[in-house]
Amino acid sequence: MHKRLQTLFILLISHLIHPISFLSPRNEHVFVCIGWHRNKERELFADNAKYFYLYLHNNHPEIRAIWLAKDENLARILRTQGFRSYRTHSMRGIFYALRAKYTIIDARIGRENWKFSGGSTIVQLWHGKGFKKSGPDGKYNTNHSYFTDPGYFLKYKKIVATSERMSTLLSKTFSQPLSDIIITGHPRTDVFFKTINGADIDAHNELHSVIKTYRNNGIKKIFLYSPTFRADGSNPLEKLDLPALNAKLSLLNSVCLLSLHPKFAMKDIVQNNSLSHIRHISSGFDIYPYLKEIDTIITDYSNIFIDALLLDKPVIFFTYDKEFYKETTGLHEDFETLTPGPHVNTFDELLDTLTIEDTYSESRNRVKAELFEYIDGSSSERIFKNLCVSTEKPV
Repeated sequence: MHKRLQTLFILLISHLIHPISFLSPRNEHVFVCIGWHRNKERELFADNAKYFYLYLHNNHPEIRAIWLAKDENLARILRTQGFRSYRTHSMRGIFYALRAKYTIIDARIGRENWKFSGGSTIVQLWHGKGFKKSGPDGKYNTNHSYFTDPGYFLKYKKIVATSERMSTLLSKTFSQPLSDIIITGHPRTDVFFKTINGADIDAHNELHSVIKTYRNNGIKKIFLYSPTFRADGSNPLEKLDLPALNAKLSLLNSVCLLSLHPKFAMKDIVQNNSLSHIRHISSGFDIYPYLKEIDTIITDYSNIFIDALLLDKPVIFFTYDKEFYKETTGLHEDFETLTPGPHVNTFDELLDTLTIEDTYSESRNRVKAELFEYIDGSSSERIFKNLCVSTEKPV
């Protein structure tokens, strides 16, 4: 009962602070960026908000870019590397949240940040592309209350997309007009094309180290199995016969790295790294600096395959629960036509597909042209310019 009363008190305070936050004068040279990745220990520095923040810090000294961290651990890590970061509820964190003309997010904004955001221009970078239905267009977790989750009902000033096709899907996801959506590309893919100062912070060093070790030992091919999160929280690894997969990979002189969705970083998933050609990789850390080192991706409905198009990576779609997923979460009708690669429904089919030669390069290029307006490392720059920020006077 005490905890419920405490939660009710926090909600009431949040709803009182939010209208007051509209009175705060906003400075167009102040940006706050907010992430969503974390593991059991702390918040992690990752995804689109990370790379847009790094772009601001590295390229615009006239802008005061602040990373608002949910815990002091990440804020301290960033500050030791020379970046501005403060805990959301610290004095400086609250000050900059109330002063920022721009609030940059790549997930639904949490109540702790929403309450300070009145009058700020909220830009939604989003961490997905739109094939999985979500928000009002989806079937999963649709019972939201404005009182308990006000950020869910927020209308964004700008929503970032990668192409006209993706703009249409995101318009459905957020129930906002196409005029609110800008086609710029996603900041996290900028690292595919150039070196970015700070990208190594919370990069998946375990993944990089494991890949390097396998390459040095003469491994021929590295697969990455990266399935999405499911509404029922089920573990997709349970659909794999790991000893059988290990035996097949051994014959192929190949390995498979198992990387679950970042939401699994908070769960107790038993990791068994005793198999010689299979390795579990921890969830949550930023894999984008090292994604180009993977040979083939195995996934299902995860949006990772779309970013992999920029690297021309072969993809195998292991969609063993497609009908169930459509019922519980929802997929847009063009999922099948815009997913170039073999689609398999059973584990035995997956094993057989590991040996099939890749013949989908032409299809990938066709889909890439449809899903990406720009193929370069300038997504963050286009977003910044689209915001029409005046940079005449430093902060």
